[in-house]
Amino acid sequence: MLRAVFSLGAITIISLALIPVQWLAVRMEWPLRRSIPTFYHRTVCAILGVHIRQIGRRIAEHPLLIVSNHTSWLDISVITAVAPVVFVASVRAVRQAAELSVRRSHPPLQDRRGQ
Repeated sequence: MLRAVFSLGAITIISLALIPVQWLAVRMEWPLRRSIPTFYHRTVCAILGVHIRQIGRRIAEHPLLIVSNHTSWLDISVITAVAPVVFVASVRAVRQAAELSVRRSHPPLQDRRGQ
């Protein structure tokens, strides 16, 4: 429990510190805007005790599309910790995530459309 409180507190502090810096970097189009998210997610992974092992090397050609079948929200931090990427979510994906969250928190509301 103590580790969870420490982790949440540390992530909150670093988030509150970096959000205005990232906003300003994006607004002013500073090159720093691409490295702040990588630093942030590396730090989040370190706080959570996630050890990342990268096998192989990234493709140098750009633009590059990385497709991930997310199994958790931790995927975003792990991928961003090793590469300066931008995540895009479709409206459908966001709706599905919200519906799944509701179903898990309220089992009686499970989908019965197929019955």
